[in-house]
Amino acid sequence: MATKNNIPQPLNEMARLRKTTTGLPMVVCLNPDDGTSTEPRIKFQDNTNDHINPGALVPMSIDPKEPRILVANYQPNHPSEDIAKLKQWITQNYDALLKYWNGDIWEDELIDAVKPL
Repeated sequence: MATKNNIPQPLNEMARLRKTTTGLPMVVCLNPDDGTSTEPRIKFQDNTNDHINPGALVPMSIDPKEPRILVANYQPNHPSEDIAKLKQWITQNYDALLKYWNGDIWEDELIDAVKPL
């Protein structure tokens, strides 16, 4: 199980966006807001595997100006160029990501709305 604020969450509650959907070198996951987070966020897999490993999911803010990793002193396994691409993708898809986070669209609508890099 993945966790959100240390609360276990089954992976089937997450929208899982494949690398082919995002154009990124990592899988991206997103939960609708459950009222326990202080800000909108996605989670990215800190490796290039196609299968989700809940222990490798890292939270990043959905911020239209400067998305940031929400783990203090975190050293990603991805090169800095990959993290820069992820930030660019979040900025590019901010509206769709926020709509999903707010519960305004469903997972299939999110997948249709996001644009790959």
